[in-house]
Amino acid sequence: MRPVQINQHRIPKIQQHAEITLSDGVVLSGYVFVEATARIQDLLNDDVPFMPFIDRDDVVHLLNKSAIVRVRPFD
Repeated sequence: MRPVQINQHRIPKIQQHAEITLSDGVVLSGYVFVEATARIQDLLNDDVPFMPFIDRDDVVHLLNKSAIVRVRPFD
């Protein structure tokens, strides 16, 4: 068994409170994770098609960014 290595080049992330409306009308309130020096819109515009989101009940969702129609940050 090999020892687990910790990535020392990891970029720290912060939680930002937001309300997200999906294309099917579902509205989620919770937290998105962005790099400490980035904004939510930077996360939405990157090349990764999915983003993690934690709702008020601490349930983790992987949201397809193409299904997001509105983001309302609360910061």
